[in-house]
Amino acid sequence: SSVAKVEARTGPAEIRRIEGQRGIRIHARLASVDLAGARNEVARVLREAMEDDGVTFEISGQAKSLDDSLQSMMFAALLAIFLVYVVMASTFESLHHPLLIMCTVPLAVVGVVLAVALTGLTISAMVGIGVIILGGIVVNNAIVLVSAINLRRGQGMELSAAILDGASTRVRPILMTTR
Repeated sequence: SSVAKVEARTGPAEIRRIEGQRGIRIHARLASVDLAGARNEVARVLREAMEDDGVTFEISGQAKSLDDSLQSMMFAALLAIFLVYVVMASTFESLHHPLLIMCTVPLAVVGVVLAVALTGLTISAMVGIGVIILGGIVVNNAIVLVSAINLRRGQGMELSAAILDGASTRVRPILMTTR
Protein backbone atom coordinates (compact mmCIF):
# COMPACT_ATOMS: atom_id res chain seq x y z
CA SER A 1 0.00 0.00 0.00
CA SER A 2 2.97 2.33 0.39
CA VAL A 3 3.91 1.89 -3.30
CA ALA A 4 0.64 1.52 -5.20
CA LYS A 5 -3.08 1.16 -4.89
CA VAL A 6 -4.21 -2.07 -6.55
CA GLU A 7 -7.56 -2.08 -8.36
CA ALA A 8 -9.05 -4.78 -10.57
CA ARG A 9 -9.84 -3.43 -14.07
CA THR A 10 -10.07 -4.73 -17.61
CA GLY A 11 -7.13 -4.20 -19.95
CA PRO A 12 -5.88 -5.30 -23.33
CA ALA A 13 -5.47 -9.01 -23.90
CA GLU A 14 -2.07 -8.35 -25.41
CA ILE A 15 0.22 -5.41 -25.98
CA ARG A 16 1.48 -5.45 -29.54
CA ARG A 17 4.83 -3.90 -30.33
CA ILE A 18 5.65 -2.65 -33.81
CA GLU A 19 9.30 -1.69 -34.24
CA GLY A 20 9.65 -1.25 -30.48
CA GLN A 21 6.60 0.99 -30.12
CA ARG A 22 3.19 0.10 -28.75
CA GLY A 23 0.82 -0.25 -31.64
CA ILE A 24 -2.37 -1.70 -33.00
CA ARG A 25 -3.20 -3.21 -36.34
CA ILE A 26 -6.49 -2.61 -38.06
CA HIS A 27 -7.61 -5.05 -40.76
CA ALA A 28 -10.45 -4.44 -43.21
CA ARG A 29 -12.03 -6.09 -46.23
CA LEU A 30 -13.12 -3.70 -48.93
CA ALA A 31 -16.38 -4.43 -50.68
CA SER A 32 -17.30 -1.34 -52.68
CA VAL A 33 -14.36 1.06 -52.38
CA ASP A 34 -11.07 0.94 -54.25
CA LEU A 35 -7.88 0.52 -52.26
CA ALA A 36 -6.48 3.98 -52.91
CA GLY A 37 -9.75 5.66 -51.90
CA ALA A 38 -9.99 3.61 -48.71
CA ARG A 39 -6.35 4.37 -47.83
CA ASN A 40 -6.90 8.10 -48.32
CA GLU A 41 -10.09 8.08 -46.23
CA VAL A 42 -8.47 6.11 -43.39
CA ALA A 43 -5.47 8.47 -43.38
CA ARG A 44 -7.77 11.50 -43.26
CA VAL A 45 -9.80 10.10 -40.36
CA LEU A 46 -6.69 9.12 -38.42
CA ARG A 47 -5.09 12.54 -38.94
CA GLU A 48 -8.22 14.24 -37.61
CA ALA A 49 -8.56 11.86 -34.65
CA MET A 50 -4.92 11.94 -33.59
CA GLU A 51 -4.29 15.47 -32.47
CA ASP A 52 -1.93 14.22 -29.74
CA ASP A 53 1.69 14.82 -30.77
CA GLY A 54 2.85 11.49 -29.36
CA VAL A 55 0.56 9.39 -31.55
CA THR A 56 1.57 8.43 -35.08
CA PHE A 57 0.17 6.05 -37.66
CA GLU A 58 1.49 4.18 -40.64
CA ILE A 59 -0.59 2.58 -43.34
CA SER A 60 0.87 -0.69 -44.57
CA GLY A 61 -0.19 -3.95 -46.18
CA GLN A 62 -1.72 -3.84 -49.63
CA ALA A 63 -1.98 -0.04 -49.49
CA LYS A 64 1.78 0.21 -49.01
CA SER A 65 2.30 -2.30 -51.82
CA LEU A 66 0.12 -0.13 -54.06
CA ASP A 67 2.23 2.93 -53.24
CA ASP A 68 5.44 0.99 -53.89
CA SER A 69 4.19 -0.33 -57.23
CA LEU A 70 3.05 3.13 -58.36
CA GLN A 71 6.42 4.58 -57.35
CA SER A 72 8.25 1.81 -59.25
CA MET A 73 6.04 2.39 -62.27
CA MET A 74 6.79 6.12 -62.18
CA PHE A 75 10.52 5.39 -62.07
CA ALA A 76 10.18 2.94 -64.97
CA ALA A 77 8.27 5.53 -67.01
CA LEU A 78 10.89 8.23 -66.40
CA LEU A 79 13.71 5.83 -67.22
CA ALA A 80 11.90 4.75 -70.40
CA ILE A 81 11.45 8.38 -71.46
CA PHE A 82 15.14 9.08 -70.93
CA LEU A 83 16.29 5.96 -72.77
CA VAL A 84 13.91 6.55 -75.68
CA TYR A 85 15.19 10.12 -75.97
CA VAL A 86 18.83 8.95 -75.99
CA VAL A 87 18.15 6.30 -78.64
CA MET A 88 16.24 8.76 -80.82
CA ALA A 89 18.92 11.43 -80.44
CA SER A 90 21.53 8.99 -81.68
CA THR A 91 19.26 7.74 -84.48
CA PHE A 92 18.20 11.16 -85.76
CA GLU A 93 21.64 12.64 -84.98
CA SER A 94 19.82 15.63 -83.59
CA LEU A 95 18.58 16.83 -80.22
CA HIS A 96 15.73 18.81 -81.74
CA HIS A 97 13.75 16.04 -83.44
CA PRO A 98 13.63 13.70 -80.41
CA LEU A 99 12.53 16.62 -78.23
CA LEU A 100 9.75 17.37 -80.70
CA ILE A 101 8.72 13.71 -80.67
CA MET A 102 8.76 13.52 -76.86
CA CYS A 103 6.47 16.56 -76.68
CA THR A 104 3.67 14.38 -78.06
CA VAL A 105 3.62 12.17 -74.93
CA PRO A 106 1.98 14.78 -72.64
CA LEU A 107 -0.81 15.13 -75.20
CA ALA A 108 -1.56 11.43 -74.79
CA VAL A 109 -1.55 11.82 -70.99
CA VAL A 110 -4.14 14.60 -71.29
CA GLY A 111 -6.35 12.18 -73.21
CA VAL A 112 -5.89 9.52 -70.52
CA VAL A 113 -6.83 11.96 -67.76
CA LEU A 114 -9.98 12.95 -69.64
CA ALA A 115 -10.89 9.30 -70.33
CA VAL A 116 -10.36 8.31 -66.68
CA ALA A 117 -12.45 11.27 -65.51
CA LEU A 118 -15.27 10.54 -67.96
CA THR A 119 -15.44 6.82 -67.21
CA GLY A 120 -15.09 7.22 -63.44
CA LEU A 121 -12.11 4.87 -63.21
CA THR A 122 -9.48 5.26 -60.54
CA ILE A 123 -5.76 5.50 -61.11
CA SER A 124 -4.43 1.99 -60.67
CA ALA A 125 -1.48 -0.12 -61.73
CA MET A 126 -3.36 -1.24 -64.85
CA VAL A 127 -4.04 2.36 -65.85
CA GLY A 128 -0.35 3.12 -65.33
CA ILE A 129 0.69 0.22 -67.55
CA GLY A 130 -1.78 1.41 -70.18
CA VAL A 131 -0.29 4.92 -70.05
CA ILE A 132 3.21 3.52 -70.59
CA ILE A 133 1.99 1.44 -73.55
CA LEU A 134 0.12 4.42 -74.99
CA GLY A 135 3.26 6.53 -74.61
CA GLY A 136 5.15 4.00 -76.70
CA ILE A 137 2.50 4.02 -79.41
CA VAL A 138 2.45 7.83 -79.50
CA VAL A 139 6.25 8.00 -79.74
CA ASN A 140 6.21 5.42 -82.53
CA ASN A 141 3.61 7.41 -84.47
CA ALA A 142 5.56 10.63 -83.99
CA ILE A 143 8.73 8.94 -85.23
CA VAL A 144 6.90 7.80 -88.36
CA LEU A 145 5.61 11.32 -88.98
CA VAL A 146 8.92 13.10 -88.31
CA SER A 147 10.79 10.59 -90.50
CA ALA A 148 8.35 11.20 -93.35
CA ILE A 149 8.76 14.96 -92.99
CA ASN A 150 12.57 14.68 -92.83
CA LEU A 151 12.57 12.51 -95.96
CA ARG A 152 10.63 15.16 -97.87
CA ARG A 153 12.88 17.91 -96.50
CA GLY A 154 15.88 15.92 -97.73
CA GLN A 155 14.29 15.85 -101.20
CA GLY A 156 14.25 19.67 -101.18
CA MET A 157 10.66 20.44 -100.15
CA GLU A 158 9.87 23.52 -98.10
CA LEU A 159 9.03 22.91 -94.43
CA SER A 160 5.29 23.66 -94.63
CA ALA A 161 4.86 21.60 -97.81
CA ALA A 162 6.87 18.72 -96.29
CA ILE A 163 4.69 18.79 -93.16
CA LEU A 164 1.44 18.77 -95.16
CA ASP A 165 2.59 16.05 -97.56
CA GLY A 166 4.15 13.90 -94.83
CA ALA A 167 1.10 14.18 -92.59
CA SER A 168 -1.33 13.40 -95.41
CA THR A 169 0.57 10.26 -96.47
CA ARG A 170 1.26 9.03 -92.92
CA VAL A 171 -2.14 9.69 -91.32
CA ARG A 172 -3.52 6.29 -92.38
CA PRO A 173 -0.66 4.18 -90.91
CA ILE A 174 -0.77 6.26 -87.73
CA LEU A 175 -4.51 5.76 -87.35
CA MET A 176 -4.10 2.02 -87.99
CA THR A 177 -1.60 1.65 -85.14
CA THR A 178 -3.71 3.83 -82.84
CA ARG A 179 -6.86 1.72 -83.18
